[in-house]
Amino acid sequence: MGNNREKPAVYIAVEDNYKNSSLLNYLGYGLEEEGIPFKMVNDSAQDLYSLAHQAAQASRLNVSLALGENNKVIIHHKKLEPDNPFFEKEISKEFQAKAIASNAARLVKGIPIKDIPLEIDQKNKSVSDILIDLDNFKSISKDAKNEKISNSEKDVDENRIKELTNYIYQKLKNIENK
Repeated sequence: MGNNREKPAVYIAVEDNYKNSSLLNYLGYGLEEEGIPFKMVNDSAQDLYSLAHQAAQASRLNVSLALGENNKVIIHHKKLEPDNPFFEKEISKEFQAKAIASNAARLVKGIPIKDIPLEIDQKNKSVSDILIDLDNFKSISKDAKNEKISNSEKDVDENRIKELTNYIYQKLKNIENK
C-alpha cells in the first residue's frame, strides 16, 4: 500500500461497494478542512477492520479511515489491534462523515477530538464555513444528477440549499447592520 517515498497522508480504505458513496467524499472534506492530506487506497482485506488496520499500518501518519458495510466508518491507528479500532460508527449523513474524518485528522495532530453531531448546527458556523459547505454540497448535487435519485432525495437537497442560503443571508445582514 505505501512506501517511504510517498507523502505522509491519512489513508482512506473503502470496500468496493462504497467507492461511489457520497460519504467517501465527505471523509476527504473533513481531512482537508483540518489540513491533513489523504490518499485513497485499494486492498483486498477480508473485512472492514482488517482493511482499516492495513491502511493504518501503511500510512506514514499511522492513521486510517475505512468505509464499508452498513455505512460503517472506522478510524484506526497503527498501534491498535486490528479488531480494536480507535473509533467506529454506522452513519447515514454526510456531515457525520466529515466530523469523523476531522477527528481522524485531530488524532494525527494529537489534539482533542470532537463529538459527532446528530444534526447540523448552522448557528455556530462562520459564513466562510457555510459557503464551503454550500460549494461542496453543490458539487455533490451535480454528481448526483448523473445518477438516478428519488424525488424525496431531491427535495432534501433543495431544502438544504435553501436552509444554507437563508443562513448566509442572515449572517451577512447582521454583519452589514454592525
